[in-house]
Amino acid sequence: RDRCDALCPALCVVLRQSIETKAYGATHLCLKAMSAATVVALPNAFVVEAPGVDVEEWLRNLVACLMAPLPADEAARKADATARKWALKIAARFFVRYGTVAEEDEPRVQRVSAMFAQLYAGQIQVAALQVLRERALFPERIAVDAMTYVQQTLQKAVLYKQLKPHLEFLLLEVIFPVLALGPEDV
Repeated sequence: RDRCDALCPALCVVLRQSIETKAYGATHLCLKAMSAATVVALPNAFVVEAPGVDVEEWLRNLVACLMAPLPADEAARKADATARKWALKIAARFFVRYGTVAEEDEPRVQRVSAMFAQLYAGQIQVAALQVLRERALFPERIAVDAMTYVQQTLQKAVLYKQLKPHLEFLLLEVIFPVLALGPEDV
């Protein structure tokens, strides 16, 4: 855990730079490292007021990765898709754990939860919906990860209200085609 705390600031900088320069492989690796660092709990560096470490910067980078325009090149699009997959996995895990402020949490974790719920959960929901709209350009697994995040956001009234105008799209263009029987199923 100490090594993770020491690496968080540097990884955050590399992640931001890789997104800005469209270095999709580096973005993927940074997000994979973030996933490993947050799989059980937030690193201490995220929840303790420490200089140079900012969970908001990580979340801004996560949103930037998901909202970035798709690359035109096929090889770059494949690498970008892998980075988005990890970003969506992290976002889904973050929402499950930190999307709602729990009274039993420590105050510093409550602060992170409140900040995530107020500032980033909705932005990531919009990004996940965009991935679903462009799902033909991504591997199916990424659409599943985007739908997983959207499904989790149904728990919060404010995010459901944000999602409500998109329900027809979700039902008719995403969910129904998956559930409908095709000729090969009959």
